[in-house]
Amino acid sequence: MSVRRHKDRRSPLCCPLYGYVLQAPLPWIHDIVRAQRPMRVPVVLTPEVRLVRDKREGAPERLSKVKEVHDRDLAKGFGRVILPTALARKFPNAPAEWPWHWVFPARTRWRDEEAKTERRHHMHESVMQRAVKEAVTASGMPKRATCHTFRHSFATHLLERGQDTAQCRSCSAIFTSRRR
Repeated sequence: MSVRRHKDRRSPLCCPLYGYVLQAPLPWIHDIVRAQRPMRVPVVLTPEVRLVRDKREGAPERLSKVKEVHDRDLAKGFGRVILPTALARKFPNAPAEWPWHWVFPARTRWRDEEAKTERRHHMHESVMQRAVKEAVTASGMPKRATCHTFRHSFATHLLERGQDTAQCRSCSAIFTSRRR
């Protein structure tokens, strides 16, 4: 029985209905234990789990490939990103600079009709989610792991190493990991 339906059974309206309308006592109504939603404990991956190559092997290689895409786009005249208006005014050259570009750029470009140019946006989140799902399946890991799992794992491993809780919360990678 679902939690919602279980709560309905013990509703304050049930007792008067039985007591006054049906004239049947409900001595057992107080013995009912309220159902609660099960607490979901987040999955945490151990440091030994390797769904992707080690960062020392993969990150520099990844960034060099992204830099190549950025340089190619700039050479063809469309390697500029869109920045919020205030930033674009404050840093007029920033849209073409490497530090402002996506770490995971999309494969295709899109046409910006306002600026009359082509631009490249970031990779859609579903592409990354699908890649993580395939990696988890291929690894044969019995745990259910998603992109969000990496946030919990990162925070947990920081705390295990003795990192201060306040510092863990302030870290941008895990700042919003708690659901509201």
